[in-house]
Amino acid sequence: MVHLSRTLDAKVGASFALRSLDLEYLSVSYMVDAMHFFQGCMADSLGQHSDRETWTWQHLQSLALTSPCLQRTGSRQEIDTLLSRAATVALRMPRLDTLVLWNGTRGNACAFIYTWDSTGGACITWRGTWELDLNPDVVQMWQPVASKVRPCALRVVKEGVNGVIRSHGDAIHHLGLPCQVASPASIWQIRQEGIPHTA
Repeated sequence: MVHLSRTLDAKVGASFALRSLDLEYLSVSYMVDAMHFFQGCMADSLGQHSDRETWTWQHLQSLALTSPCLQRTGSRQEIDTLLSRAATVALRMPRLDTLVLWNGTRGNACAFIYTWDSTGGACITWRGTWELDLNPDVVQMWQPVASKVRPCALRVVKEGVNGVIRSHGDAIHHLGLPCQVASPASIWQIRQEGIPHTA
C-alpha cells in the first residue's frame, strides 16, 4: 500500500526529470509530485540560467504523474501553475501523445488528460469526482502543444466520475486513464484492501 501522506522531495522530482530525457514512457505515482518534476525541467530555484531550459525529450510519448494539489480542497492557483508548467515543458516533447496528471485519495479522483493522435487531433480533458473549469489562460497555453505537429484545434472536454472512491485503486479504476499507471493485479489488490470487511 502506498503511503499517500508522505512528504515528497523536490530533488527526487528533478532527478526523474533528468532520467526521463531518454525514455519513451514514464509513469510515476505518488513517489514524485508532478510540480517538482516540471520545476526540475526549468530554471533552478534561484532563477539563474540553466541548461535544463534547453532540454528536449526526443523520445517521450507518454507521461503520467500524480500531484497532491489535485483535489477539491487544493489551491486553484497551484493547480493552474501545475497545468501551465506542464504545457510549457510539453512543448519540448515533440513525440508526446499522452500526458496525464492525476490524483486519487479517499473520496477524490481526478485527472487532467492531454491526448493527441493523427485522426482525432488534440484534446484536453478534465475528469473527476468534482468539477473544475479550466482557466482560459491555461487552455491557451496548451494550444501550441496541440499544434506542434500540424495546426489543429484543441478540444476541451469535462467529464464526471461516478463511483465510491475508497482508495487510489478505486480512483484509477473509475478514471479510466489512457495509459497504465499500475498493473491490473496491483489495482485489484489495492481496491480489495480498501473494502471494509465485517467481522
